[in-house]
Amino acid sequence: MFCVVGNKIEKSLIKTDILEKMRRGSRYFVERKNCQSLWLITLENSTTDFCFSDRFSVYFNGCVYNKEELQKLLPNSKDCSIAHIINQLYQIYGTFLFEKINGLFVVIIIDTLKRNVLIARDRFGGKSIYYHISKNKILISDDFLLLKCTIPYQRLSLDAEAISSIIGCRFVPGYKTIFQQIHKVEPAEFISFMLDSGKLKKHKYWTPSIIGAEFSQKEFDTKYLTMIQTIKNAVSDISILLSGGVDSAAVFLALNRCSQKNHLAYTAVFEEVENKEGNHNSTFSETACDESNKAFQIVSYYNGIYHKLLLNTEISGKTFDDLQKVLGEPICVSNALGLYLLSKKLINPSKALMSGTGADELLGGYEALYFGKKKELSQDSSMFDLFESFSDFDNSDYDLYSLLKNKFINKSYIKSFLSNSQYQYEEN
Repeated sequence: MFCVVGNKIEKSLIKTDILEKMRRGSRYFVERKNCQSLWLITLENSTTDFCFSDRFSVYFNGCVYNKEELQKLLPNSKDCSIAHIINQLYQIYGTFLFEKINGLFVVIIIDTLKRNVLIARDRFGGKSIYYHISKNKILISDDFLLLKCTIPYQRLSLDAEAISSIIGCRFVPGYKTIFQQIHKVEPAEFISFMLDSGKLKKHKYWTPSIIGAEFSQKEFDTKYLTMIQTIKNAVSDISILLSGGVDSAAVFLALNRCSQKNHLAYTAVFEEVENKEGNHNSTFSETACDESNKAFQIVSYYNGIYHKLLLNTEISGKTFDDLQKVLGEPICVSNALGLYLLSKKLINPSKALMSGTGADELLGGYEALYFGKKKELSQDSSMFDLFESFSDFDNSDYDLYSLLKNKFINKSYIKSFLSNSQYQYEEN
């Protein structure tokens, strides 16, 4: 998605090379019009929803989970697109509209009467949106490289803080980009840009509520299942990316409780790599990376459909170049490459994919799970009974039970290990 709004826009701004970079979707169109002395140029592809009226132009990219709730706020809106619904609700609720949308999205609203541009991003930043301000016009795109191509190179300067973050933290912080002249709308934020004055204001429309120390398992289960059900209602044909851990398995369980359909589940496994001498590559081994056996057991238990995805570990320089073209900004975290390879495998069979990545850390980590398991056992249970009780959550060849049994010298240290809030390691 690419959009330019301003008092005067040069025809040369939209060049052939920019059109060629519209990678997302199979088609695009170009619109150039004059709305009350306000010039508007848009390049859209098949993934963008849009709605035009005499006063407002609305562009939407993403997925709304609570479309039915929004439709209830408007009469006769059952067959309307989400962009049309947003257009109507904005005229009723103004910017309070953004609080009512639940999903992954980017919204652009152009008010030709007030000569104002609004850009909103979803609560958790699942969709990215960038912008550049030049005099009395604003350039907007969800594609970092596409936006970069429209700005003369001599006007771009690197951001020193962003460079420092890449070196120290391996990524650019969410409130910055690699260039000082290209900005990013933050999660749960909308910006307002006045074209005549050139003034820009930022607003937070949502903040997560902070819960107290009291924890209700029943309340958590209810909200968790409601969340899965909401996503299931919004997106058809959801698949699961499944490992041998408890977090993705919990997502798969919840999805099956919400729907009796036989859901697809995928497990990514690195292929064995052999060097010229026929020896296995030591970096990627089948035992270290393959959790497909446990994932298959989970899928079979719930009568799902299982697929094993093989990823080749022989990564060429071209793969990194292709990844960089997709990301736009530099990123050094290792999982970016794996997610890119997975996306290429899953682009055709799946419309939407869910997983449990990061869920265990969010809920306290596997450590909290282990200590919770300890409380379930009787006081006279041996230390190794404890490890055996939760060893099935880890890879059978690298589970905590085997690790501690082979690595630690005596049980007194294991008792100390269990009493601490974090894992400790002691060399033999």
